[in-house]
Amino acid sequence: MAALCLATVLAPAAEPAVAWGEAGHWTIGEIAAHFLSPAAELEVERLLEPGPYDTLATAGYWADAHARLYRSYDDYLDRHFIDVDPAADTIDLARDCPGDCVLRAIDDLSRRLGDRGRPRWRRAQDFRFLVHFVEDVHQPLHVTHPDDRGGNLTSVVLLGEEMNLHSAWDYGFIELRLAALDDARGPMGSDVPAWREWAYELRLAIDREQREAWAAETDPVRWAEEGIEPARRLTFDVEDGAELGREDYDAALPVIERRVQMAAVRLATLLNRLFDEER
Repeated sequence: MAALCLATVLAPAAEPAVAWGEAGHWTIGEIAAHFLSPAAELEVERLLEPGPYDTLATAGYWADAHARLYRSYDDYLDRHFIDVDPAADTIDLARDCPGDCVLRAIDDLSRRLGDRGRPRWRRAQDFRFLVHFVEDVHQPLHVTHPDDRGGNLTSVVLLGEEMNLHSAWDYGFIELRLAALDDARGPMGSDVPAWREWAYELRLAIDREQREAWAAETDPVRWAEEGIEPARRLTFDVEDGAELGREDYDAALPVIERRVQMAAVRLATLLNRLFDEER
């Protein structure tokens, strides 16, 4: 059943990959919403107009769905990633981000969003982009890969489905996990979407010590640097045309789940700071 699910979801494999896919972005936002302060929760609700992107869970996918669909924000395309030298263990902004990248975007948007004197519609747009980019920077292949396109140029076959390596990390491994959750429900199914069940599991698995440690790291450069080691260990040696199986899934999924959890905690921490009532 997992392969059947993937066949439906991953059919457009030739399209450019975008970070995390719907389920990944939704899951991060869903978890983050539970860690918002009352002031931040109120400001998020005020900024998001009724519609398909009116919750923190759905807002993060706006930059991949709405903004890219209408090509209104092509000047933001370089802000979804940073191409870190594949031989490096740390980030040098002068070397790796001489122009624009996800790290500069997070810094810029955080400053602008903190200015409550700007028009609400502009702050709402900035908010959706900021949520998206905080989520993006936690995807290891949005930080580094030898092909300089985050694995987009490396074709793979994931349990029978053709895609590129970037897509496997964006949503291929995640969809396998969600398919397994669907299978475990039995023939009667459930009214709760699999991604929301996954978000619930991941949120409950975050202990207080982890949450405090992740929240204490407020530098987006460090967020990105944390992705270098797993990207190198799990993706650099994958050759074009490689077949990825259950062993690859078992190695990748814990990293993906941890990065999703970290992104959620840090997104909430950042929004709490920006929307604190005393600011």
